[in-house]
Amino acid sequence: MRSLQSIAHIERFIWQSADDVSLIKQNFAAKICDRRGWDVLFFAGHSDDTETGGKIAITPTISLSISELEDYLTQARDKGLQLAIFNSCSGLSIAKSLVAIGLQVVVMREPIRNDVAQRFLKPVCQQLGNHSDIHDALLSAVQELRSAEKFAYPSAHLIPSFFSPSGVTAYRITPFGWKRYLQQWLPTKRETIVLGTVTLISLMVPVQDILLDLRTATQAHYRGLTNQISNDSPPVTLISIDQKSLNKADEDIDNFKVQPIDRGYLGSIVDQLSASEAKVVGIDYFLDTEEPGEKILADSIRRAVRAHNTWFIFATRDRDQLWTRDEIAKPEWSLQGDAYILMNQVKLPNENTCAISCPFGYLLALASIVNSKLSLDNVPQPKLHSYTNFQQDLSLYLKDVDPNPLQTFFDQTTSPFELPYLIDFSIPPHQVYQRIPAVQFLSNPIAPNDFRQKIVIVASDGYTKAEDKFLSPLAFKYWCQRSYLADKNRDVCLDHITGSELHAYMIHHLLSSHLIVLIPDWWMIGLSALLGKGIGFYFSKQSATQRKQLIFVLLTGIVGYGLFALQLYISASVLIAILLPSIILPLYVIPILKKPA
Repeated sequence: MRSLQSIAHIERFIWQSADDVSLIKQNFAAKICDRRGWDVLFFAGHSDDTETGGKIAITPTISLSISELEDYLTQARDKGLQLAIFNSCSGLSIAKSLVAIGLQVVVMREPIRNDVAQRFLKPVCQQLGNHSDIHDALLSAVQELRSAEKFAYPSAHLIPSFFSPSGVTAYRITPFGWKRYLQQWLPTKRETIVLGTVTLISLMVPVQDILLDLRTATQAHYRGLTNQISNDSPPVTLISIDQKSLNKADEDIDNFKVQPIDRGYLGSIVDQLSASEAKVVGIDYFLDTEEPGEKILADSIRRAVRAHNTWFIFATRDRDQLWTRDEIAKPEWSLQGDAYILMNQVKLPNENTCAISCPFGYLLALASIVNSKLSLDNVPQPKLHSYTNFQQDLSLYLKDVDPNPLQTFFDQTTSPFELPYLIDFSIPPHQVYQRIPAVQFLSNPIAPNDFRQKIVIVASDGYTKAEDKFLSPLAFKYWCQRSYLADKNRDVCLDHITGSELHAYMIHHLLSSHLIVLIPDWWMIGLSALLGKGIGFYFSKQSATQRKQLIFVLLTGIVGYGLFALQLYISASVLIAILLPSIILPLYVIPILKKPA
C-alpha cells in the first residue's frame, strides 16, 4: 500500500480493544460511508461465503455480514466508491453482493495463505500506482503468482478474480497531470456565481467609495489605538479665511466682497506673510476675473517677491481655463498649479518637473523642496524683471541637475503598475497642517522663524458661500471627535473638509514619501478565491471532528488577515481589501463541510 501513498490519500480503520462490539461495528460502518467519499475500499483479513452474501471479520472476534453493510456500501458508492478489493478467503458471495449494488470487486475464490495474499497484493498496488486499470493490474499479479509460486502453490494464480457490473469501465487511478491539476482549481458553477457577484459589487464606484471610507476610518481607529502617530511638526500652515474672519473684514473694509473674495483683503494677508518672511505661498483662490482691489493685491505680491523672492503658486483650473490674471501675477515670476481634486487620490503630474502644468499640491511640495530641503546652486528664483517663463526655467534646471538630488521625490510620480495613490486620512490633521484663522493671523503676526520652512496656503475654510468643500471622510471625523478640534467649531468640522486641507494632505504625503498604494479589490478577491479553493481541498480530506477544529482556525486566520492588512497599510503604505476577500473565503470553504469531496 505504501507504493500508492504518493498519488492517493490512504486511511485505515483502527479499533480499540476496550470498545464494545456495537461501537466497533458502528465506527466501521461510518468509516465506509464517510462524507468525504472513497474511490477504493480495501479489506485484508478473514472472510467467508454465506447465504446472506458473505461475511468479513473486522476484529478477531467480531464479524459483519455484507447484508448488514449493504446500506453503508450503497452510500459509499453514491459518494464515489468504485472498487472493492478483498484480499481474504472465499469471496465469491461477497463479489456477487457488491456487483449487485454497482461496485467492481476483486476477491479470492477460495481460502488462501497470508503470504500468498501479500505476494498478490504488491504487484496489484504497483500497477495501480502506474495508472493501469484494475483488470490489467490483476492480470499482471496473476502472471507473477504463476511464475513465482508455480512449485510451492501451483494453483494460486487461479484464486484471484475480478467482477464488474456490465458495461462499467475498469477502474484506474487517473494520471494527475497539469491539465487535471489545473481543472480542479477551476471554480464550480456555484463558486463562479459567488465570485462573479462579489467581484461585480467591488467594481461599483459607489460601493468602492463606501468601502474605502469605512476602511480608512478603521485604519484611523487602529492607528489611534496602537499609538502609531508621528510627532513631526506639520509641513503646511493654512491661513484659513473662515466666517469669523469674513465678519471682521466686513466691519473693517468698505464694500467688502465675499464672492469672489475681496482682492484687497487677500493683499493684506500677503503683506502679513511677507512680514513673516514666508518663502513658499499658495493662493487657493481662482483669480481669473477682474475685481475691485486687484491692484492692491498685485502690489502686495510684487513687494513680497521683491523683498524675499517669495515663491507664489496660484490655484488654477486648467480644464475650465481658469488661470490667474497677468495683472495680478505674471508667469515670468510666479507659478500656477491645477487645483482640480480627486477626493481620495493624490494627484500627480504627467511630467515630474512641471514644464507646462502641474497639480497645485505637487507644485507647492516641489517648491518647498527646492528652497529648503536641498542645497542646490543657481536655482531659478522669481524676479520681477525676468522675461522668461519661470515655470519652464525651473523645469529645465531640474532636468539638467546631475546627479539629481530630487530623484527620490520625482520617482514618486510613477506608481507600481500605475496603481492609484490614496490620500491617507488615517493620519491626524494636526500632523499634516496647522490652521490659523485669517482674523487671528492679521491681528497677531507670526515670527519669521516659524514660517521660513513652512508651506503656507491661503484658502477658504468652508464659510457659507465657499464652494471648495467636500463631505468629510469618516476618518477625518474620527480625529475631529478624538482630539484637537473637539472643542472648536465642532459642527463645521464634522460636516466638511476643504480643498486646501486635501492639498495639505497631498503635500504632506509627497514630502514624507508616504504614498498609499491601492491594490484593487478584485485582485484580493481572486487571491482569496484561490486560497479558499486550496483550503477546501484540505478540508475535504479531513474527518468531521477535524473539520470543526479547522473552522476555528479559519476564523482565527480571517481575523489575523485583517490585523495584518491594517498594519501593512502603516508599515508598507499598501492598502489591501479586508471585507470582500474575508467574505469570499468562507463562501468557498463552508460548502465543503456540507458535502463529500
